[in-house]
Amino acid sequence: MTGIECYHAIRQASRRLGLGSEFSIGTFDVLDLQKLTVEQLCDLDYDETVAKAAVDALGKGDVVPMGKSMGLMLLVDTDQQSVFA
Repeated sequence: MTGIECYHAIRQASRRLGLGSEFSIGTFDVLDLQKLTVEQLCDLDYDETVAKAAVDALGKGDVVPMGKSMGLMLLVDTDQQSVFA
């Protein structure tokens, strides 16, 4: 799956959650999110500074900035299946 597909899958799966809600993703989802680019996030109306911070953090395996940018508290659960499963 591409990074943007994973992003949209998380948005779709979490659409009914409140702002700041916890949302668990699997390790494969993290790997897919790491494929996101600053340009892709900017195309989704992200501020370039926020997009760069999220992409840089994802590159280090840190999903917190990406989650915050989505209004979520992303948690990595090694037992969690992919959001596409």
